[in-house]
Amino acid sequence: MTNFFATIPSIFKRRICLLAIGLVVSTIIPAQEYIFNHLTTKDGLASNFIYCLWQDKKGFLWVGTESGLQRYDGYNFTYPYYNAPNQIPEKPVHQIVSDKWGRMWVRQGKTIGIFNPSTFTFHVVPVHFKRPVSDVYEYELQKDSKGNVYLIVAGYNWFYFSPATFSMEQHAAPFQIADSFGVRKVVDDAKNKVTWVAGSGGLAMYDWQQKKLFTHQNNPAHNVLLKDKRFTHNVTNFYIDSKRRHWIVYWDMTSKRIQQFCYCYDETKGRFTDDTTGIATNIKGYYELDHFTEFADSIVLLYGHNCLQINEGNSFVSLRDSSGESFTIDFSYVSDVLQDREKLLWVATDNGLYNTLATNSLSNHLVLDEQKAPASITSVMQYADTDIWIGTWGRGVLSLGKTIYDYSKVNIYKQKPPDTDYLGVWDMEQNHLDGKVWIGCQGGKLTLYNPSADVTSYLQPAIFKGSTVRQVEEDKEGNMWFGCQNGLLVKWNYHKNIGDTNFIQVAKLNAIINSLFIDKRNKLWISTEGQGLLVYDAATNNLEKQYLEGHGNGSLSGNHLRNVVQLNDSIYGIAGDVLNILNINSNEITTTTAFSDLPLGNILAVQTDNDGQFWVSTVSGIFKYNNYANTYIKYTQWDGLITIYNSKFVLETTAKLNNGNIVFAGNQNLVSFNPAQFRMRQSPPDVSITGFELFNDYLPVDSLLGLKQIKLAHNENSLTIGFAALSFMQIRKLTYYYMLEGADKDWIQAEQLQATYTLLPPGSYTFKVRAQNEEGIFSDNITTLHIVITPSFWQSVWFYMLLALSMAGLLYYLHHLRIQRLLHVEKVRTRLARDLHDDMGSTLSTINILSNMALKKADTDHNTAKEYISRISNNSSRMMEAMDDIVWSINPVNDNMRKVAARMKEFAGNSLEAQDINYTFHIDEDAKDLGFDMETRRGIFLIFKEAINNILKYAKCTEVSISMQVQKKCFVITIADNGVGFDPNKQVAAHRGNGLKNMQKRAEGMHGGKLSIETAIGKGTTLVLKIPL
Repeated sequence: MTNFFATIPSIFKRRICLLAIGLVVSTIIPAQEYIFNHLTTKDGLASNFIYCLWQDKKGFLWVGTESGLQRYDGYNFTYPYYNAPNQIPEKPVHQIVSDKWGRMWVRQGKTIGIFNPSTFTFHVVPVHFKRPVSDVYEYELQKDSKGNVYLIVAGYNWFYFSPATFSMEQHAAPFQIADSFGVRKVVDDAKNKVTWVAGSGGLAMYDWQQKKLFTHQNNPAHNVLLKDKRFTHNVTNFYIDSKRRHWIVYWDMTSKRIQQFCYCYDETKGRFTDDTTGIATNIKGYYELDHFTEFADSIVLLYGHNCLQINEGNSFVSLRDSSGESFTIDFSYVSDVLQDREKLLWVATDNGLYNTLATNSLSNHLVLDEQKAPASITSVMQYADTDIWIGTWGRGVLSLGKTIYDYSKVNIYKQKPPDTDYLGVWDMEQNHLDGKVWIGCQGGKLTLYNPSADVTSYLQPAIFKGSTVRQVEEDKEGNMWFGCQNGLLVKWNYHKNIGDTNFIQVAKLNAIINSLFIDKRNKLWISTEGQGLLVYDAATNNLEKQYLEGHGNGSLSGNHLRNVVQLNDSIYGIAGDVLNILNINSNEITTTTAFSDLPLGNILAVQTDNDGQFWVSTVSGIFKYNNYANTYIKYTQWDGLITIYNSKFVLETTAKLNNGNIVFAGNQNLVSFNPAQFRMRQSPPDVSITGFELFNDYLPVDSLLGLKQIKLAHNENSLTIGFAALSFMQIRKLTYYYMLEGADKDWIQAEQLQATYTLLPPGSYTFKVRAQNEEGIFSDNITTLHIVITPSFWQSVWFYMLLALSMAGLLYYLHHLRIQRLLHVEKVRTRLARDLHDDMGSTLSTINILSNMALKKADTDHNTAKEYISRISNNSSRMMEAMDDIVWSINPVNDNMRKVAARMKEFAGNSLEAQDINYTFHIDEDAKDLGFDMETRRGIFLIFKEAINNILKYAKCTEVSISMQVQKKCFVITIADNGVGFDPNKQVAAHRGNGLKNMQKRAEGMHGGKLSIETAIGKGTTLVLKIPL
């Protein structure tokens, strides 16, 4: 037997088909395909060593790796490490188990804890032993039938969680097991109300009702498994599936060669079965059967070291394949298997993360075996509306049954072909009038198969001139059309007898004919290599239309075309360098060129489905073009559809079967699928918020989502929000739209799975996001996130109110200040007027009187006249000094104390030196720059002047000391002499007493100043003036 076909390697449950040397199908067995997708560090995994998997209630997939914990949303792997308190350690995560309360238990080696996926916090749960134990024991978390998580210290004992001590306690277990038993597995059997224990001591069974533990040594009920001598030692695994089959793994340590055995006891049949067949034979080398599980509700999966096998029927088949193909699974160890809520099967291995559809595959695949002879698939045809025929260049026609996994009894090569040109098949077509199959071959030859007589004829019509017949097509009248390599277009007019006279040349084109297609109107569409698209009337043989590049609205994107299909009465799809869509009613051609802004590449073949959509094969894979939404969707291994992975998978031909399935084929590969299964008629899942960043600092999303609104400070106004619909089946099949109410006016189509906003002003915002599938259906609910950016204090309402009040207060203050200044000016004017009136007026009146008296005495009494004139002179001098004091006091240049001190020193010098009195004058530096108003300056100077005058008149001193300084927020002037002094308790002269009283009044008028005098007879006098600053 010669193996012409093989499955895509051994990941499929069974081989697909074998063909005999004579090209007769000898054995075809139905197959279930498992197409694996592979995720590695290139896709964002922290490490290719994957230990465990867990899906939370929102749909996120949590992955435990050698480099820590990660979360996967179908697009990105993220880390829950943010330098927060109680964060999970960044070390390997070996197990993730959820309990009945939904808590996420994590084991990192021998560290056990509870991780909160909302806050990303981790709380360690200590393990308390009754006695010290060795570190060689391995830990494993397991879960009982009630959803309680417990710990197995393999080879030692088991521990249950105690909420009171928040620790794993041996005494908290439902029943006690001797440490010497060496527990490895504990399995509840809720149906029989027992718990099975597997370990070094073999099997044990705890009865819930009797509350007793039974072993092979204590088996009063003669339990079949307990009394089996094989299970008295070293039982490492135990599992009960949904069919009540008990799977038992034990190690035989008695023989020279230590061996692992697996047995299956069927409780319903009451006996051991051979369902373990294939476990040992499917594995090469050493293996360990560490775990059992079930998926798709009933299929048992066995995995561990060098092992991943499924039980189907009554035997196991290995899913491992080391061929290196991108759609297979290869590993040394499988640590965990998870079936998610969409029935995807996830496999954690030491070679990355894999997944596959756990239900029936949505497509079927064949690979042409090249071991015997090279060949490539050139055409696919449905024979007699049932069987599938595959035309190959090199092996002729391969006839299959109703599916590519069935076999056909038809053998068209019972009559051996004259030469190998007849095995170089290019195209096939069955005539609907007589059922004969016309096969175009290499070298201008035809193979004609008559199914009614089961006879094959080999023809070589001269009209083809030895040119390869690349295309065969039947028109509505049963006539056959042929397109050749040299551009010949030949028609065979239907006749019961076949002869050269029935072949006529319709046209000779200057291009290779790539495709012939008869539409519903009996028009022949010819796709050429360089001459564009030609349309002939099949009844009249006349050329009706030619479509070329660069001819207005009816212009093609290029003249090199592959094939044409008809979508409906007016729309045609044309495969070329791009997909051209022709509307024959408007004679307009539109082109579609991109998928997610990436070029598709040349269109190798185009086909239509029953839902009015186009499907195209390209060098980038298989795409569906939604003619209504004007969008492309790419299908890959994630969808259970192998479309392209190397140069041998270039699918250049297509066919549509009667059941609606589409076939793409080329080189050594064929893909058949039902396009209806790839149509998403249901609304996509609601979108989840997957990330929230402030200035590139990630915040735990789940904690934020628990808030009614997210409050941010005014300077926390640049944020990035990540989102995704958590459906691993619809990865890259959805379009996302988002908007931020308060900032965006309309929905925005997302180019990436995130939205970024910078420098948002304070205000209330609502972020909205939704997903849309290929049918234009949106998510049932719009996901919202309420965000409030609080204003700074200068942006708040109360601040503006305070600012308004401050402005009003300032205006009032300025107005008040203006009024005060006006009043002050008026006061100064009044004082000046008073001073001028009092001092100047009286002095001038005195001068006037003395002048008249001197004038009268000038002739009669010269001495008296001179005295009057002398008094006039003195009064004039005093008046000039008073005037000078007034002018000096109102001059703003003299506002600081430095100027006042200079005038005081000048006055003291002139007065004291004239009387030969020594004096000292000192002013501190910090007092020189003091500033006083006009009234205070004038008051200071007049008090000083009065004090100096009193010294000259009454002190009879020889020395005077004058000092000015700042003390305790007061300006202090001290004037001291060594004169005769006086008794302050005795009444002084009236004129002297009035002077002192006036000085004190002036001091009090200067901001509450104070004037004090210290004196005694014979001890001089000290005057101190203090003015508050």
